Amino acid sequence: MRMVLQVAGWRYPRDTILEGNALKMEIARVACQHCPTCRARVETVESRLNRANVPWRWETRDTGLYLVVERPSSNGRVDNYLSGLLGLSIREF
Repeated sequence: MRMVLQVAGWRYPRDTILEGNALKMEIARVACQHCPTCRARVETVESRLNRANVPWRWETRDTGLYLVVERPSSNGRVDNYLSGLLGLSIREF
């Protein structure tokens, strides 16, 4: 299942994929992940996930760099789950 999420302060909506028990959210474009803006986003996400002490990894898919975390076990909303996990305002687009 695919959905699009909007992160407050980020210019473009983010592709998000629910695949099995994995939740995959695009954080940056592969070609752009080293620009100052995207690099700061990647570092922010890494920092917040390391403090949250949850398993996660990066995955390159198509042209995007995706954050992969375990899908929430409850039937809660994905945008609320990611908002809490990353400390960012995220909503379904």
